Amino acid sequence: PATHADAFSTNPRTELAALVDIDEGQRRRAAKRYPSVPCFADCQEMLDAVRPDIVAVATPRESHRKLVEQCAAPRVRAIVCEKPIAPTLEDATSMIAACREADAMLFVNHTRRFDPLIRRARDEVAAGGIGEVLRAECLYTRGLMNTGTHMLDLLRFFLGDATAVSGKSNGPVDEPLPGDMGVDGEVEFAGGARATIRHVDDSVFDVTLIGRGGGLKLTRLGYRIERTGGSRAEDTPRSFMGAMVDHVVACLDGKEVPVSRGEDGRAALALVLALRRSAERGGARVPLATGE
Repeated sequence: PATHADAFSTNPRTELAALVDIDEGQRRRAAKRYPSVPCFADCQEMLDAVRPDIVAVATPRESHRKLVEQCAAPRVRAIVCEKPIAPTLEDATSMIAACREADAMLFVNHTRRFDPLIRRARDEVAAGGIGEVLRAECLYTRGLMNTGTHMLDLLRFFLGDATAVSGKSNGPVDEPLPGDMGVDGEVEFAGGARATIRHVDDSVFDVTLIGRGGGLKLTRLGYRIERTGGSRAEDTPRSFMGAMVDHVVACLDGKEVPVSRGEDGRAALALVLALRRSAERGGARVPLATGE
C-alpha cells in the first residue's frame, strides 16, 4: 500500500472506519474505492460519530495544527500526522503539548523511520558498525519542505541532533508545495559528523554514510541498503506505509515505543526552516538550539 487509507484497510489489526475530506469530488472517489466506509465532510462530525482509535492527518500542512488538536481533544489514542509537522515551530510545539495533555501518541509520517530494515541499519551504525561516522552525502528532489524534510529527518535518525546548518538556494520548487525551494547545503551534527545535501531534478533519494570503518548507503528512495565490504545489498520489496501502520499498532499494544514522535517532526522542521533562512541570507551559517 502507498496511501494511508490503503495501509489501514489492508492491515489485519486495523479497520478503516471512516474517511474525511472537505472536497466533494474526493469524497465521491473515496466512496467508489471504499463503498462500505462512511465519508464525512467535517472532522468533528467524524470524531463524534466514529470515535476512532487512530486518525491519520493527510492534509496540507497549514491545517495540521487544527486537526491534530481537534483529534487530541476527544483522546484519540494515536494520531499520525503527515510531514512536515506544521508550517511553524510554534504550531508544532502546540500540537505536541495538546497530544501530551490528552495522552495521545503523536507520530509524524517520516516513513523511512518505520521501516524494519532501515531501523536495523540505524542500530548497526549506532553500535559502531561502520566506525565513527565522519560525513554523509545526500541527494534529494522535489523541494526542501517536501522530500527535504524526509532527508533531514533521516539524517537525525542516524546521526542525532544537529548543531548548525548552511545552505544556498538552487531555485524555486512550486510542485508539489507552492513557494518551496531546492537548497544545497551542509548540516553539522553534535557527534562531529557533517552532511552535505544537494537538490537535484531527478527522482532520487540517496544517503551515503561514511565512517572510519566502512560505509552504508540508502538508495532507490531508501528501499535498497548497501554496505561496504561486499555483503549482499538489501532491497526487499516492501511498503513504508504498511510499516507505519504496523509500528503504530505495536506501540498501542505496548510492544514498541514510537520512533517518529512529534518532537522528531519538530526537530526536522527546525532544520528545514534554518536551511531556508540560511539560503535567504546567502549561505550564512545558522546555529540550532540544543535538541534540534
